[in-house]
Amino acid sequence: MLVQGLIPLTGDVSSRRIFSPLAYRLVREANIVPIVYTEAMRLASWFPLAWQRQDRGVQLVALRSLLPQIGAVPAPVRGSFNHLPVLLQAFPFGLDPSQPIGHASPKMLCDDVAEFADNVGAPITTPDHKLSRATLQRFAALDFFCEHAPATEAIGRTLLDGGLLEPWQLVFDVEGTKVDIPDMLIVRQSLFAAGGLAFVMARHGAMAAQLIGLHRLSLYRAGMLLAAARAAASKPESEQDFLLSSDQGDWED
Repeated sequence: MLVQGLIPLTGDVSSRRIFSPLAYRLVREANIVPIVYTEAMRLASWFPLAWQRQDRGVQLVALRSLLPQIGAVPAPVRGSFNHLPVLLQAFPFGLDPSQPIGHASPKMLCDDVAEFADNVGAPITTPDHKLSRATLQRFAALDFFCEHAPATEAIGRTLLDGGLLEPWQLVFDVEGTKVDIPDMLIVRQSLFAAGGLAFVMARHGAMAAQLIGLHRLSLYRAGMLLAAARAAASKPESEQDFLLSSDQGDWED
C-alpha cells in the first residue's frame, strides 16, 4: 500500500493533531498512487491512469509525476486538495497493509510530521473521546476506497488474465538523469479498433467501459508530466513552487 510507517490508533496516539494532507511531504511528492475506478473521471484530465504490476496481480494507479518531488507535479494542480487521489485525501491515515481491503479494514496513522502546517490543525479525537470532524472526513475517504476497491481489482484481473494489457515503457532522459518507471501496463491499443474489449464490458458493465475510455484518453497527459519533470529537475528543490490552494477541503475541527 502507498502509506508506510503506519501505527495503530491506540493509547496516546489518538491525542495527536493532524493537518491538511498537503502539509505532509509524502502527499506532496507521491508520484504513483493506487486509485479506484470511481476516481477516474476526476483524475484523468491531469494524470495518466494505468495499471501497475504487483506481486498478486495489477493495481490501478494514477501517475501524478515522473519524479517523486513536488515540483514535478503539474503546476495547476500542485497544491490542489481536490485533485488528490482519495488515499492521499485521507492522509495521515491509511489502511492496515497486512489485512485485505474491505469494509472492515483497520485504519492506522502514518507516523509522519507535517512539514507545511500553517495552522493548529485538528485533533484525532475530541476531549470527550469522540472522533473529530477532520478524522471522520479522512475515514470516509478510506471507506470510499474500500467500497470500490473490489470492483476495481476485478476489472484489472479480467484485463490481465485475458492478456489485454501490454507494457507501457516510461523511460526518459530528464536533464541528464535517466527516469525509468517500471511495471506499468496499459490496455493494448490494437484492441480498441478490433472490438477486443467487448467481453470485458459484458462482464463488468458501464463502469469498465468508462474506466477504459478515460484510461486511454489520460495517457496523453504523459507529455505534460515530462515537461513538468524537466522543469523541476532544472532547479533546486528549495526553488520549486508550492502553495496551498483554496480547495484544501474542510479539514479543520
